Amino acid sequence: MTAGHSGLQRSASLPPLEPREKLDGSHLDEPDRKALERAMELASHDRLRKEQLQHKVEADGWFDAAVFACYVCQTDTLRLKPWEIPPVYGGPLPGDTGLVRSSGLQAAKLLKRMLAAGLSQYEPDPIAALRRLGK
Repeated sequence: MTAGHSGLQRSASLPPLEPREKLDGSHLDEPDRKALERAMELASHDRLRKEQLQHKVEADGWFDAAVFACYVCQTDTLRLKPWEIPPVYGGPLPGDTGLVRSSGLQAAKLLKRMLAAGLSQYEPDPIAALRRLGK
């Protein structure tokens, strides 16, 4: 586990600000890789999103595309507003203010619950996964 932007303990495979992660995701542990693979599969159900993800893989690598797919899935499953932050990003970043900061705190709380339950921060549907575990 590594310390995140907000001081919250996060999985070692959460994208750091510096340096860039390996484009192919080879640095990931198995739970994170499986969660990202599920996110890619779920996000790809929409034809246009699938094309977007394919282009993103080609341009930015599998890992960046998969994290984006996770962002899409978490935003959808958690029914987030455009300014709200999903737990994949871990919480508030320095300089966040107003609605974004509040949203970041909510994301950090949910991420803390996810990690305590043994889930990956890349879980595409965090609430359903927590319910399955009885958390």
